[in-house]
Amino acid sequence: PTPTHYALGALGRAGIVHGWVQQNHDGLPQKAGFPQERINEIHGSWYDPANPVVKYNGSLKDAEYDWLEREIRSADLVIALGTSLGGLNADRLVSETAARSMQRPRRGGGALGSVIINLQQTPEDGDATLRLFGRTDDLLPPLLTALGVAAVAAVPPTWPRESCALVPYSADGMRLAAGAAGVAPSDMTWLDLRDGARVRITSGHNIQGAKQPSFMHIGAPPAVTGVVGQNGVLRRSAPGVGKVVRRDEASESFILEIEGTQMHLGIWWLEAAARGGPAQLPVTNVQEERQAAEEAVESAAVLRPSALTAVREAELSAEWDAWAEQVADEKASDAKVAQGKQQLAKQWFGALHPTEQAFVKQLKQLKDKVKENTAVAKGAQRTRHSSDSAW
Repeated sequence: PTPTHYALGALGRAGIVHGWVQQNHDGLPQKAGFPQERINEIHGSWYDPANPVVKYNGSLKDAEYDWLEREIRSADLVIALGTSLGGLNADRLVSETAARSMQRPRRGGGALGSVIINLQQTPEDGDATLRLFGRTDDLLPPLLTALGVAAVAAVPPTWPRESCALVPYSADGMRLAAGAAGVAPSDMTWLDLRDGARVRITSGHNIQGAKQPSFMHIGAPPAVTGVVGQNGVLRRSAPGVGKVVRRDEASESFILEIEGTQMHLGIWWLEAAARGGPAQLPVTNVQEERQAAEEAVESAAVLRPSALTAVREAELSAEWDAWAEQVADEKASDAKVAQGKQQLAKQWFGALHPTEQAFVKQLKQLKDKVKENTAVAKGAQRTRHSSDSAW
């Protein structure tokens, strides 16, 4: 992070800067200590697997876009730093806040408007309340002094040493209504990001909207038979399950493997989750979800095998066939790759609801029996042909 990032981090912790609409993807605000829950990564992030960097032909994540709209309607003062304001959606935060500053309060105005700080001209300069040409690293330290905020050293925050925490979130990653202070430990869930821990992407992600080719198969609808992934390899749609490979202090992130593809999760997510900051987490543990599902079955007797719809049974059958086909294809060419595919298939199976697992087991038994009967029939046919030839 730069001195600008550290200065804004200090202003954020002091409660002076209430939000940050981040048009970059680098995680530098968080690495400078700005709280994750107040950063709207509108264009996606390298460190949020549920919100990958959005391509120019992609679409923004729904939650982040709605958040941006709320900021546009309610912001009192917007400071634009280092951006050319060249026409992206987030630029409206500057232009519309400036417009509201020129209206009378009784007509919805009364905002303080916009402050633009950078080295170049922008299309919004004429409407800015204050326009400063200069380097943000030079201009922000005097601002801290004027606001009575202590100067900050360019030292990254100290993250928790443990990679596991009890967090005030449900098993599907949603923050509990009472927040960290009002939730009993018995109602919390564990967020386990230790090496090898199994995780899954939470709902509401923007993986398909971001349109990054390497990730398109992750969390895609079951009807999708295949999408082009990394290096042009055809990847079948998969639910978004994987594991923590390791904690990487150099990048301040957990390296994840999700459906055969590498992704990153900022270490700061664990710290933010422990204090109940973000409304939703990007990942949760698979085991937690399975336990919650099993408890629901035991307490409410719901989702019995007979409760699976015909559509869901067809989806499970197609997904199982796809995994079996991949493993069989690889066995014929590369045993090591086939073994990896088998592990991925096990992860897919492990992420299913217990009711769905029971159905898949029955399905496998049935298909194995059909295969066995077919092999016996072919063997009998070969024997008969041999006898005919000898005769």
